[in-house]
Amino acid sequence: MAPVVASPRLSAGARQTGVEEEVRRLVARELHDRVAQTLTGMLVDVENFKSEQVSWQDVVQQLDVIQSSTRQVLASIRQLLHDLRGEEPLDGTFVDAVKTLLVRFEAKSGIRAEIEITEGWPRALTPQASLNLYRIIEEALSNIRMHSGAKSVRIVLGPHAENELGIVVEDDGRGVDTDPSRPVGMGTIGMRERAMFLGGHIRVESEDGRGTLVRAMFPKDLLVFKPDVVLMDIKMPNVDGIEATRQILEAVPGIKVLILTTFETDSQVIQALKAGASGYVLKDSSAAAIVSSIVAVMSGEKVMASAVANRVLDMLTGTATPKEFYDGLTNREIEILKLLASGMANKQIAYRLKISEKTVRNHVSNMYEKLGIYDRSQAVLYAVKKGLVEV
Repeated sequence: MAPVVASPRLSAGARQTGVEEEVRRLVARELHDRVAQTLTGMLVDVENFKSEQVSWQDVVQQLDVIQSSTRQVLASIRQLLHDLRGEEPLDGTFVDAVKTLLVRFEAKSGIRAEIEITEGWPRALTPQASLNLYRIIEEALSNIRMHSGAKSVRIVLGPHAENELGIVVEDDGRGVDTDPSRPVGMGTIGMRERAMFLGGHIRVESEDGRGTLVRAMFPKDLLVFKPDVVLMDIKMPNVDGIEATRQILEAVPGIKVLILTTFETDSQVIQALKAGASGYVLKDSSAAAIVSSIVAVMSGEKVMASAVANRVLDMLTGTATPKEFYDGLTNREIEILKLLASGMANKQIAYRLKISEKTVRNHVSNMYEKLGIYDRSQAVLYAVKKGLVEV
């Protein structure tokens, strides 16, 4: 449930009364959303079933449905009792949870359900946003099942404007009366309260016989999960830490990225910093040192482990070779790699460096062995990744 906030300017008695009223209102909403809706649906199903000519097998199947719904009501009540102590976040991502909800809805109602996720919908939402948006969709689907007579429903998630995100739930049912003077049901009130909690609003559009469209709009900044600092490793599957840093900073420029990795990967420290990382800390640092680095990065400072900083300075000032920074390659091998990556053949490299072509081949062979690669294209990719050449 939404948090209950009491103003410190109110007297203790007034605060207590206000809190009690708020709790009663929220409990009423939750009982409607989770219990009353299911029970109402059960009554509708039973009433419709009584008017049908059915066989004993049909009766048994209907009893199974009622039994399942009863279990659902009991589970909802237990969940509500738990939620009075605070709602748990959804399992998995918001989109996955909605897809699962639609599968259950379609199986139970027989109404075809589909979801469309347009470009620009965020990959991650805050836990509060995920839960409340989910409940809004859940209530809209419940209304469709019980009141619309629809054959299909479509949900669209996507950006509405530059700084807004929208959710649309549209059905092809009989439509509803949108007269503002008409009494509003508890379900609709609950949807609007959840929308207001997220700084948004809900609009219902409908015409008799032409279905209903529920449109909910929210400020993007209040829904999207935006960490202050990302702790990034270098060696990761699929996308390495350097490329991940580039992508994160391109998507959300204000986020700070702090590289937290082992000393063996410090050959890529310069590339990580070029990618926009705000610091480079070793995993074997003390907890206090890591926390201090996070605080410093959040304050806009640049941080680097002293051991790595010394080696970078030695490399930049020419007092140490860059051998450690390029996986054991010698200066000559790095020089040949640059030329190779620029498109030169072995004969051209030999002419440029005034060495024999056989010597070039030997250097290339040694370089491949050190890097664990097998052909020129992999060597070019390594050179680009290390910043030895630009594309």
